[in-house]
Amino acid sequence: MKLIFLTNLMILTCFSFAYNQDGNFVDSLKPSLQYAKEDTNKIIVLNKLSFGLYSINVDDGIKYAESAMKLAEKLEWEKGIADANNNLGVCYWIRADYPRAMNYFYKALEINEAMSDKYGQAITLNNLGLIFIRQNNYVQALKFYLKALSINEKLGNKKSIIRNLNNIADAYSNLKDFRRALEYFYRTLRLNEELNDSINIGVSLTNIGNIFIEKKEYSKGLECFYQSLRMYKDDNELNNGYNFQEIGRAYFLMTLNQSNNNNTKKLLAQSVKFLQKSIECFQNVGSLYDLQQSYYYIYKASRELNDYFAALKYFEKSSALKDSIFSIESKNMISNLAIQREVDLRDKQIVIQELKIKNKARLVYLLISITIAIALVSSVFFWLYISKRKINWHLEEKNKTISEINAEKDKFFSIIAHDLRSPFNSLLGFSRILEEELHIMTQDQIQKIVGSLRRSATSVYRLLENLLDWSRFQRGFIPYNPEPVLLMPKILAITALVIESANKKEIDLSYDIPEDLEVFADEYMLDGILRNLAINAVKFTPKGGKVTVAAKPIPDGWVEVSVKDIGIGMNQQMVKNLFKLNIDTSRKGTDNEPSTGLGLIICKDFIEKYGGKLWVESEEGKGSTFYFTLPSKQDD
Repeated sequence: MKLIFLTNLMILTCFSFAYNQDGNFVDSLKPSLQYAKEDTNKIIVLNKLSFGLYSINVDDGIKYAESAMKLAEKLEWEKGIADANNNLGVCYWIRADYPRAMNYFYKALEINEAMSDKYGQAITLNNLGLIFIRQNNYVQALKFYLKALSINEKLGNKKSIIRNLNNIADAYSNLKDFRRALEYFYRTLRLNEELNDSINIGVSLTNIGNIFIEKKEYSKGLECFYQSLRMYKDDNELNNGYNFQEIGRAYFLMTLNQSNNNNTKKLLAQSVKFLQKSIECFQNVGSLYDLQQSYYYIYKASRELNDYFAALKYFEKSSALKDSIFSIESKNMISNLAIQREVDLRDKQIVIQELKIKNKARLVYLLISITIAIALVSSVFFWLYISKRKINWHLEEKNKTISEINAEKDKFFSIIAHDLRSPFNSLLGFSRILEEELHIMTQDQIQKIVGSLRRSATSVYRLLENLLDWSRFQRGFIPYNPEPVLLMPKILAITALVIESANKKEIDLSYDIPEDLEVFADEYMLDGILRNLAINAVKFTPKGGKVTVAAKPIPDGWVEVSVKDIGIGMNQQMVKNLFKLNIDTSRKGTDNEPSTGLGLIICKDFIEKYGGKLWVESEEGKGSTFYFTLPSKQDD
């Protein structure tokens, strides 16, 4: 479905100026360079030229952006550097060199964030979403688009809001959620009509037409394409290239349902005619991906017309261009992996510069503490009797491996270090008491200390279990195998894990769930979500309290599950920071149970894997209710 490229071209702007695609705009700027001084005005002109040329001659677009970058760096003008990076990202995106494009976009985003340039941030967030669209990661693209939309709504930037809505619709269309896609596209059409923006009206009509084609409502789709064509004056207009391509594709698809041979030939002839016109547009711009698609559909139409000579010619062109695009992507595969790592780090907010280890000694202490924690889970008593000399030997051995641990682990370990200190202090303190005073202690005293050791070890184990789940999920090592699951038996099985803790605190566990209610979920992930929420509810509920687990079907094929407690609750600032790794939101339960906050992060990641969402309603002193949604059935 050809929605992506057309929608994307409408948001890749770095300046608040109108773009005249017949070349007059570019021609009007070039003379000003001849007499321009080496100042910020020249940088602005160079960046405008780069933007004006990306859809006409991408090589010239790169040339002007690089000139703007060089001058901006010389003058140390951050705004010019950011805009040049953004324009270079656009040009390399046109070339299908996505790793390089993403690298430039992230540089632009970093500078705009440092300058608190919200407008620039919103533009670059949109552009990053485009990269993920081209990589078929539509859920990730939606995250970037929604961040950009949030910024533009605060700025009141109506045109940018339209572009964000358009891209959100694009993502939904790729997720096959055509109802939502049409809803967002029609909203953008109405807003563009209010602004009397003919170019964007044409874009909206083309996108709406594509949705109708996907729904096999061909006459409605063709009507939208022809309306869009009338919005542009120049047949070589890039947007018309997409219209020609989609009209040709629509005529070809219509032949699949035709039984009349004569009518089929007419439709195929129309298909070839419009696809050839699209090729002229894409050749002028140098858009490899779109050119390859047009070649491919002409090959298919020519084959149906029994024009095997033409079919072979276009098949060879399509294959050669496809191989060329694949070659470009293969050469940049290593770079792509490195950039993808940056994406993961940014998205989960674990690149936290302020928490870097200040000196080598502190780094050694953190890493050795984590190593000891893992060993303690499997053999606590071994560490009770280990000698000081043995510990020192381990310190020396582990110190040799520190240089081999990559930066990602360093930053991640720094996040959980604070939450490990408390159980470790208990373990080390009680183990020292046993080591020094075991021969004079009573059986009751020993029993109490061993119980405390067990609770501390359990806390460490749960943290590490959550940590391993989170790490495996981030790296794609947890398989995702959703299937229908009857919800009530599953919740009863999971809450049985907290019955002992609930009984100890005299907490009443109640359920409000239809017995026949099903969800479509991966059982492993669902267990993790329910387990963490149930443990938290009991942990923060005082003695004699109540925890209620409820579920109900909601519109659009979803199920809403809630876990409610009448515990200590949270203020709004704590709620706001609850799912942020770089802010410590941990606190002890009502019976001094330890807490890290990592379990909620895992819940959020798992739930978003389903396309659902997790949110909380809470008031300090009155309890909390955690809600999340799951699909009730498999998407069609």
